[in-house]
Amino acid sequence: MRNSANEANPQGVTRRLVRSLVASLISLAAVGGVVALVLTLARSDTPHPTASPIYKFYEPVDEAVGGGDVFVTNYEGNSVTEFNATTRKLVRVLKAKAYRFDRPIRIEISGDDAVVVNTRGASVTEFNTITGALVRVLNGKSYHFSSPGGGGVAFSGPDTFVTNFYTDSVTEFNTITGALVRVLNGKSYGFYAPGNIAISGGEAFVANPGGSSVIEFNTATGALVRVIKSTTSKDFLSPQIIAISGDDAFVSNGTGVTEFNTTTGSVVRVINGKYPDFESPQAIAFSGGEAFVTGTGVIEFNTNTGVVVRRIKAKSYEFSSPTDIVISGAHAFVTNTGAQSVTEFNTVTGALVHVLH
Repeated sequence: MRNSANEANPQGVTRRLVRSLVASLISLAAVGGVVALVLTLARSDTPHPTASPIYKFYEPVDEAVGGGDVFVTNYEGNSVTEFNATTRKLVRVLKAKAYRFDRPIRIEISGDDAVVVNTRGASVTEFNTITGALVRVLNGKSYHFSSPGGGGVAFSGPDTFVTNFYTDSVTEFNTITGALVRVLNGKSYGFYAPGNIAISGGEAFVANPGGSSVIEFNTATGALVRVIKSTTSKDFLSPQIIAISGDDAFVSNGTGVTEFNTTTGSVVRVINGKYPDFESPQAIAFSGGEAFVTGTGVIEFNTNTGVVVRRIKAKSYEFSSPTDIVISGAHAFVTNTGAQSVTEFNTVTGALVHVLH
């Protein structure tokens, strides 16, 4: 929450209005990770009638893969569904009060631990992926958790990093103990409604939609490395999602995906084209030199050339407000927030495998 004194001055009012505009545009356009989840928040007063019959998907928004299983956060269901990636057999649905899931919007896995960001609860829930047992729930002012737009989560060494949409900050805590390490904020970083975060080679890259930039900092020291942006084009226009493959990062730019080198920060290419999916990217995943981007459907392109391989959008896939995509082996799993389902397809052929309800 913002300091009332800051809100009283013109700069504070301007930042608040811009943040509200970012959230509003996100809701209307349904773009990016933060975007799709803000849209979900706007719809929370009119929830779907029921969860899916078998897997209990209830506005599924985010996924992670661990130990051969897929874990899906159910935003409206305040739960996490776990199923086997190979057999599709339901393992469990975590929904006990002890987990304190409250509009769970993000999930990432490190080792045997899963970290879930709770939007309305302004908290983080950690549980064991093997047993499903609760490890801890982290909250409180010292952590600065504030993620109504969907905090990004990433790991480096023993620590977890969570972006905070409203407090313009990144929280770092020890994954094993839950102890707070530091909160990164202040003018030097320039965080402005930060979205997704990706880490490579000891450096963290944060999509910064409010600043139309990507913020890079060192994960060991927290020191700012650079602010990556373009002053002459729209290569980094309101970036919501970011993912890294090899030496390059891929970030949404409002009308497509911008690829830049993580060492130099220089733009490699801008990938868009005639497909409308590139105008509303929700998530990016990689497999075998190919990138898969969810939008109104799924677009696959080659990460070395930027050339589009295929567009996956047939009715049989049952895509409906697809948000996240994760890959296990040769199979991709896409959450359909608007249909209480997960679509599975083959990453090599693009062929539909199954739709889970």
